[in-house]
Amino acid sequence: MTQTPNDRQTQSIALLASYSDEQIGAAMARFRARMASGTLSAPVRGVGRLKRLDSSGDTEVYYPRVDLASLDELELDERIAVAVAERIVGEAQRANANIVIPTPGSSTPVPLTTFDVANAPDEVMILSPIVGG
Repeated sequence: MTQTPNDRQTQSIALLASYSDEQIGAAMARFRARMASGTLSAPVRGVGRLKRLDSSGDTEVYYPRVDLASLDELELDERIAVAVAERIVGEAQRANANIVIPTPGSSTPVPLTTFDVANAPDEVMILSPIVGG
């Protein structure tokens, strides 16, 4: 059965709701450590980077690029990294932020309208509107 973006968002919200911010932070740190050591689960095809630029500073989040059908085969830290990335993109979409794919050699990034970890580019940037600056 094919999942819709709303189904994935609901699953991500449910997963993150069952953990504290400290537990989520620890899982993200474990994922970064496993990413650095090259010990990611077999279904992981690569790692994507989500960079959010806003008035409170820049935030980078890394997530595994994996087919949605293989999510259940991931370790918990990898599933949490996927859910965090999906949550950030969902929040940005609701805030009407510009979500773009940087293109090397071009000053014009390509808008990203749909985010899924299976087909996401290597890098995604969220440019939040800055008011009053």
